[in-house]
Amino acid sequence: MRSLSSIAVIPDGNRRYARSSGLNSREAYVKGFDKVKSVVEWAREEGVESATFWALSLDNFTKRSKTELDVVLSLLEDRIDEFLSEGSRDARLNFFGRLDLLPEKLSEKFLQAEKQSSSNQGPQLNFAVAYNGRDELFHAAKKLAEDYKRGEAILTPEEFEKRLYYRDAPDLVIRTGSTNRLSGFLPWQAEYSELFFSQQLWPEFSRDEFNRAIEFYKNSENRKGC
Repeated sequence: MRSLSSIAVIPDGNRRYARSSGLNSREAYVKGFDKVKSVVEWAREEGVESATFWALSLDNFTKRSKTELDVVLSLLEDRIDEFLSEGSRDARLNFFGRLDLLPEKLSEKFLQAEKQSSSNQGPQLNFAVAYNGRDELFHAAKKLAEDYKRGEAILTPEEFEKRLYYRDAPDLVIRTGSTNRLSGFLPWQAEYSELFFSQQLWPEFSRDEFNRAIEFYKNSENRKGC
């Protein structure tokens, strides 16, 4: 069986869960953020060294109501503090995306969390915030063109990759919420990733379903380039 060191997760279905369960959006998002903690622990038990979560898409950041965004961003800030002080305190935190668009207080919290956790020896936890894959590719291409014009870079895939927000390639991408597409998540990095699409909504995502995703990956044949 193949070893698994890196996973990425698209945690879809919080709002649908709220509607089906009779909860308000904040209650559903609280359950969603709690599920992140659970999945981090499950992944740790499986020996996963890096886990990446799409916490907030750029589209949702620009199109959702201020009320809903305030809920998501405040919960994200609260959970960062918990990750640093509770069971995941040995994890190394990393944040990427259009962080320049976020409230200054939250951006500073991200930087503080990265600095405070940088010497930890646990798994790497990455959170994509205000992230969109097309935006990432455009940003990398623009930066490479500027650096090339100044004579500071050559035009190669390796130089392009250096300018991405995030460079590591996940072994497995899990998406919940019964939508079978990546929706622009890590388009460069996930080129050869195995894709597991779950019918469960994110707050409902169970340990058994996580185990099925792991087994799916381990039993898949690695055929890069085919």
